[in-house]
Amino acid sequence: MQYADTNAFRLGNTVVIHQPHRPAKTYSYDNGKLIAGVHERELEQDALAHLLWADTMYREHRYRLPQDIASGSGDSTFAATLSASHAGVSGGREARIELD
Repeated sequence: MQYADTNAFRLGNTVVIHQPHRPAKTYSYDNGKLIAGVHERELEQDALAHLLWADTMYREHRYRLPQDIASGSGDSTFAATLSASHAGVSGGREARIELD
């Protein structure tokens, strides 16, 4: 989720908030409220990778599907792999995205 320069990433009931020039914060989401929690470094890095990936794809105009998939004439599965280290996050883990 994004509002202006603030990004939120939710996994289950855990939410990470990223704001410019501030450290990431981890919260638990309970009954419609955010409750400050202990930093979950790995989840905070995953959240950062997601927001950097989306920002990079937008700035570089790389957000379109390959032509054969966009036209419906190709394989219906498109897979992209993002290396977290490529997105500026240490650890080098990968996230795989599949569109059916």
